[in-house]
Amino acid sequence: LSGGGTGDAELFRVVCGGDPARTAAWLTSSLSAGAVVEVFLFQIVGRATDRTGRKTPWLFLSPAMSFVTGLAPFCFPRLPVVWASRLLMSSFSALFGGMNMTAAMLGDVVQGDELAQAFSMMTAVIGVGLFVGTQAGSFLHRAFGDPRYGHLSRAFFAACGFLHNVSLPETLPPSERKHVNLRLADANPFGFVKLLTRSRALTVLSLAVTLVVCTEGKVTADLKALWVRDVGLSLARQGDFISYSLVLGSVGGWLGARLISRIGRRSFTTVAC
Repeated sequence: LSGGGTGDAELFRVVCGGDPARTAAWLTSSLSAGAVVEVFLFQIVGRATDRTGRKTPWLFLSPAMSFVTGLAPFCFPRLPVVWASRLLMSSFSALFGGMNMTAAMLGDVVQGDELAQAFSMMTAVIGVGLFVGTQAGSFLHRAFGDPRYGHLSRAFFAACGFLHNVSLPETLPPSERKHVNLRLADANPFGFVKLLTRSRALTVLSLAVTLVVCTEGKVTADLKALWVRDVGLSLARQGDFISYSLVLGSVGGWLGARLISRIGRRSFTTVAC
């Protein structure tokens, strides 16, 4: 919900003086910088939650940062503020509120095929949240004629998420926590290379996931610039396009959970690819 709306691209366009190329460059650089932050912190955050539990404070960091990075551009619509807000929002949501923390919490309570089904259903739920968030942000943007209001809707939903997380239980009890000392080496950004040395199957799977991620959404900034510069999509049509893709994602998650239960994880992976 807090990631929805079309405010990012539009607000970047406004603070970049309407230049599509400059808009795409600044938006892409904020996403790339956020990815660098993720690379350095992803592993050490995972180890820290294994030691201290999943909920406090980790589960509250993403909605808290989404709230701050939603309000900051609304109050101070300047390029440095918008750029830094996008960087922090993308990196914190991935580290503490996205697949990293959610996967760890799911892994604490379910395993095997049940875990695979849970991931598929989570994808469907994420799609619903993004659909509603996108529509809410786009509606406020159109109603007030200002992309900052898309960020205001993000701040509102982030506050709701923060309050919701208060009611979530801790999934990793003290008896199952790993009491290991955190080391500087845990922040090694190249630690993922170990995945390529353990087995051929894991190497192939890791490379396949890497290639999929490279193509699935990292050109979003260029795509949005294309909408404005070459296609001439209105704000309403941009929101509809995003919502359509998110509905398909939700349907895919719902369908995936059912296919996994019928044909198994390996066959489902083959069919999906």
